[in-house]
Amino acid sequence: MKRLSLILTLLWLALGANAEVFIDTIVAEDIYSADVHFRVQPRSRGTHASELRWNVCDSATYRFARFVFDCYSASEDWDNVIDFAWGECVAGKEQKQSRTLNVSGDVLTRGCSLRLTVYEDVATVRVGVAMPIDEVAVPFDAVGPCRFMALANDGSRLLRSDVTATTIPAAQYSSFGSLEDLKAYLAESKDPYEGLWTYFDRNTDPVRAGMGGHYLVATVAADNGYDIIYIGGAEAAEASWQPLRLKGRLLTTPLPATFDLYWLQPSGLPVGDDCGAVIEGDLLTLQFPYWKAVVRLRRQTAN
Repeated sequence: MKRLSLILTLLWLALGANAEVFIDTIVAEDIYSADVHFRVQPRSRGTHASELRWNVCDSATYRFARFVFDCYSASEDWDNVIDFAWGECVAGKEQKQSRTLNVSGDVLTRGCSLRLTVYEDVATVRVGVAMPIDEVAVPFDAVGPCRFMALANDGSRLLRSDVTATTIPAAQYSSFGSLEDLKAYLAESKDPYEGLWTYFDRNTDPVRAGMGGHYLVATVAADNGYDIIYIGGAEAAEASWQPLRLKGRLLTTPLPATFDLYWLQPSGLPVGDDCGAVIEGDLLTLQFPYWKAVVRLRRQTAN
């Protein structure tokens, strides 16, 4: 541990003045998922360091993952020692965890990589040479804007620099001013596909899908079909669902009473393709084939 701390201290003093920035990207919106992959080939001699940063506020406050190894001893003929550290820097003071990894293979030729993966509220960092050799869970603040950076010793050769992110769309709401306005509209509607719908029953595979709640929703005619408007009943991510928020859409098809279903998650992203819906009298059936799930809602009087 003393050796690692000494290497990082001495190296980062030099790297701070002579580092080359290979990634500097800002994602303005809130992030649902992200993949940041950074691979460099070190210079032929000396001690090499690469660092991936995220949630960068400024040059002194950020989260990071870093690897360090001695290029003098790197070889394809014996194990190479890589010091791997991760943590956060706040006002120039680091708090980190670290471990030493023994890596077989030609690090000088293949290079070494850091990869940050984010999905919903889970983030991990992997370090690897030809293949991942270690992975750790890390904190990640998904609220935008989020700045990503990658740095390495001056003279390092960039082999890969990828940044992809899926952002969370802003919530959309119905144009009705209140629930009372919505219910008054539905009470006068003659459209058989408009109405209030409340949970009735389901046929689901608990391994593949869980229920987000016992929903109460409304369907209202819109372009190319019907808007599905959330009213109540959410149990998962309840704070994300406010009355009159758009829960999805029924998109018309050539078949009567049969729709393509666009169903939204709390993130604002659709659950996937190939979903469908059928309205038969006082039953609205929602079909999610990939998750082997069918949920039925029954009509409720609008009063």
